[in-house]
Amino acid sequence: MEKLQTEILKKFRSFEKELNGFANSEMHEERLQAIADIESNGMPGKKSEDWKYTFLSKNLENYFNAPQIKSESIQDLTEECKSFSEDSIHIFNINGDWIFDKTIDEKSNLKILNFKQAQKDYGKIFQENFNKISTREQRAFGKLNTAFIKEGLFIYCPKNECVSKDIQIHIISDTSGSLIFSQPRILVVADENSELKIVENYHQKGRNSSFTNTCTEIALAQNARLEYYKLQLQSEEYYHSGLTAVIQQKGSVFTAYAFSFGGAMLRNDLDIHLLDEHIETHMYGAYVLNGKTHVDNHSSVNHAMPNCESNELYKGIMNDNSTAVFNGKIFVRKDAQKTNAFQSNRNLLLSPDATVHTKPQLEIWADDVKCSHGATIGQLDEEQLFYLRSRGIPKKEAIALLTHAFIEEVIEKVKVESIRKRLDSELEQRMEYSL
Repeated sequence: MEKLQTEILKKFRSFEKELNGFANSEMHEERLQAIADIESNGMPGKKSEDWKYTFLSKNLENYFNAPQIKSESIQDLTEECKSFSEDSIHIFNINGDWIFDKTIDEKSNLKILNFKQAQKDYGKIFQENFNKISTREQRAFGKLNTAFIKEGLFIYCPKNECVSKDIQIHIISDTSGSLIFSQPRILVVADENSELKIVENYHQKGRNSSFTNTCTEIALAQNARLEYYKLQLQSEEYYHSGLTAVIQQKGSVFTAYAFSFGGAMLRNDLDIHLLDEHIETHMYGAYVLNGKTHVDNHSSVNHAMPNCESNELYKGIMNDNSTAVFNGKIFVRKDAQKTNAFQSNRNLLLSPDATVHTKPQLEIWADDVKCSHGATIGQLDEEQLFYLRSRGIPKKEAIALLTHAFIEEVIEKVKVESIRKRLDSELEQRMEYSL
């Protein structure tokens, strides 16, 4: 880890020189604080309880000094991305560079800007939220993202605005010419009584592998509603660390969906803080893993005030030599009376070589609450399998039917039809069956 830390500090000094006069901005103070934290605390290793099953820092060494090459032309891929949902608003990040779709309706009250323009047009809102949400938890990879931030995506949904189109953010790694290491940064602010849907899609093109370290901050004002989707459907050459940090105000509703169907090693951190009363938080996740895929989902929900509710359901199917990690934490603070908090992680093993590490956690300081948590790890029900085969269904199709039924409980929660269809299609492809 000392070697990696030295490389990070060395890289930061070079990066600082490339800022060409922008090193005096307020944002640079945030960068300096982040790199100081990394210098003091280092990057997480195997001795860290939260990282003992996912050793990403070691993988990072391979990518940190790779030459960063701009993608020349991936028109086919961007068109393919749009084809999944033609009526959506599309935004692209290609090897770290943001590209906005020209079809964005400029007459809409919804604002989609880069950070430079956001600081100019919405300076107060930007400063009140940028790097204020993710720093509630000391996440090393979030600090790394902040230290090297150069540009970012700012989405602002004004008061009483209901956005009917979903916003599709495509983060693409074009590894045709080299290894790629990118650190996209996103800030979403939903004002009072607003409503929107955001979809983060992760793609990879090329034969080399890539590492993406994302940080998404989300602030929901009073009675705001936001659906947040994260789709990871890559090959086994993809490494990912992503922090999604959320703060919710009174009456707001936040629903998160995370679907991981591929990747060499993926780590998803979801930190949510409920800061007032009558807040709802829903978290749904599904992972379907083959080969040597490794997926690690960490979530933390902090109930600070009374009369709030959180629900969490993650389900996984593991085949071959794949590994899944689930670590969910629910904190119910002393003042959070009348809290309802439920958490469940269920896993289905299709191979004796697949592995699951699951650790649901519940810490309660209040006494008038309804809370539960649990986890299961099992195999296919032999009686159900026998029933299907006895009616002439081949074994492969019978297994496919049962596994699809198992994971469908999560997929059916998705409210955007185009996403639901895409997930069903991906599931059929990866499980090698057709219903």
